[in-house]
Amino acid sequence: MIQIRADFAKLYAPFMEQKGVEADQHRYYTKWLRYYLDFCHKYKFKRQNKEGLSAFLEKLKEKRQAESLGKQAHNAVSLFYEMGHLSGRKTRNCISLCAYGRTEPEISSSHTKKVAFNQAALVVK
Repeated sequence: MIQIRADFAKLYAPFMEQKGVEADQHRYYTKWLRYYLDFCHKYKFKRQNKEGLSAFLEKLKEKRQAESLGKQAHNAVSLFYEMGHLSGRKTRNCISLCAYGRTEPEISSSHTKKVAFNQAALVVK
């Protein structure tokens, strides 16, 4: 799963708050953004191109996600794009600030833990 860089998270959380997203919903918005970025990576959508959002939402419908969750996912990603535009940076710069790596499960005999590793290819130039 795509990880959100701490410096981006510090910008995204106050932006969500400013836009009226309740604090108890922030973790869900961040989760949807991570899912969206992961979806774009997996299916080769350019993250700065919003057609990936339509495909992502369609995939959620195929997976029979509740309509309310689809709306929440749409809002989370839309805020991400809006944040990039309003901050004076191009969205793609916001994206490169956001995504820097993935976690993959490493299975041991007693438990599963996540190991992070860098993937330079995830940064959009």
